[in-house]
Amino acid sequence: MRRVLTHVCREFDMIYLGYSGCDSFSVQPVLRDVATDHTTLWLWYDESREKVVLDTSSRFYEDEQKRVGEMVFEGKSFAEIPRGMETLSTCEILSGRQCAFRFRGNITRIMHAVVPENTTIIPESCVKGPIPSWIDDLSLVDAMRCAARLYSISGRLDQSIALIEEAKVHTDTAIESRQKGLILKELGTQYAHAGTSSNYEKALLHLEASKAIFNNCGDYENLLCAQLDIVDVLHHMRHFDEAEQILQILQDVFELRDDDTFALKAKVRKGLLKGLILGIGRKDKFSNEASIPILEETAQLAAESGFVRLHAAVLNTSGLVKYQSAGDSVEHLLSVVRDIDTALRLNIYIGDARSCFQQLRILGLVHMELFHLQNKPELLEQAIQNFQRGEKFLFRLTHSRIVIELLEVRFRLGGALNLAGRAEEAEPILLYVQEEQFRLGDWYNEARTLELLLKTTKKTNDLIERCERVKVIYEDARTNEAKKKRFQLQPITLTNGRSILLTAANLVKGKNQQLATELQLLQEDLFSD
Repeated sequence: MRRVLTHVCREFDMIYLGYSGCDSFSVQPVLRDVATDHTTLWLWYDESREKVVLDTSSRFYEDEQKRVGEMVFEGKSFAEIPRGMETLSTCEILSGRQCAFRFRGNITRIMHAVVPENTTIIPESCVKGPIPSWIDDLSLVDAMRCAARLYSISGRLDQSIALIEEAKVHTDTAIESRQKGLILKELGTQYAHAGTSSNYEKALLHLEASKAIFNNCGDYENLLCAQLDIVDVLHHMRHFDEAEQILQILQDVFELRDDDTFALKAKVRKGLLKGLILGIGRKDKFSNEASIPILEETAQLAAESGFVRLHAAVLNTSGLVKYQSAGDSVEHLLSVVRDIDTALRLNIYIGDARSCFQQLRILGLVHMELFHLQNKPELLEQAIQNFQRGEKFLFRLTHSRIVIELLEVRFRLGGALNLAGRAEEAEPILLYVQEEQFRLGDWYNEARTLELLLKTTKKTNDLIERCERVKVIYEDARTNEAKKKRFQLQPITLTNGRSILLTAANLVKGKNQQLATELQLLQEDLFSD
């Protein structure tokens, strides 16, 4: 499908009629990312406009994306934004085309003109809807499981967990023990994805219960899957020794079964988990080095077996492990780029917006480091594009899951723009980030943002006002026990605090000598040792 769509888009002018672009896990990513010089004409039905309006500017499509994205960031769901996902999906495609036109309005006449006169139109009242026939045969519990899976893919873990919890209640009276085991396993996986310490504990309880059921009914494939899920949860809880012990116990199983699809997939998961534990979990140099060949071999196996999602996850882990030890090596950083870029492309194909964001954020950071090492302006521009694309992927997630990530990527984008000499673009982005961090009470990241803002400030009054805010943040650290504790637990906050105060003192020195002196003394008082 991908090859056909790519060929059509590259070789022909395209007219889109009646396509929403909302299949963001399959067709839309291909249309969005294919490079083409051919013309795209999009017919957008809008019954409120009798007269058709022509849109031709890629900037207009980008503004539409931003408008929808900001509403998501403000807390609105796509159910509350009229044609929100449709706008986001179609404008992602149009903004990436060199020659794209969109007709907006009542295009009924066009539709009638292209339909032959003898065509039979089914009245709307007779149309059941795009529901596949196999759904009619689903039991209530299976329907809940299917809906929960869809919610999980779309990032709505709260709805997913609620549905599986309801399905679990219905199976308490059922005679099918294996089905109950599957539901417990799915519930444990969803709690693990929720990613808090209390949810990890719930995940372990449900996975252990499912493991016992699968063992009793002789379902050894699901038993193995449940055990690998348990290893994954233990890895997140940083119980590395216990996780590795389970993997070692399972080694005999992998040696006995290595020829079927299930065994290959389980083997890839085992390699990924081993690489995560050694490369991301344990921080010592020996473990880091030992994880890389394991991950490279696992990535090759995943690619040969066609496990796209797992292949992307392994490459992502491999890139992160290499990034940790890359230092100032251009060769190692380029290897990170290759791994993460391939993982990004795979996740684009399957529509995993969160993973795409994370990988674009990493690529942005790596390209900035390569810019510092090689002094090539195109690398800095690449970093800026990475951060901007990452922001767009975030808007596909729900509000509760994007706030912190969005502020982080905008902080990075502001820094990259300022480094590229585009301070007038960087300042409003950073000012917005700083205001949100103040609202959230995130004093440390607010101080980091203020340091970047000071470097973009042109007006004296703004410079003094922002330096005063830096002073207030760190003066409070003299008596604030929570801040003192954070300095002790996270040494990076000490290093950055010293840098922030020195930056503020140096920049304001020629404008307000007294304030510069106060900042200097505050730095010496807090961070002299």
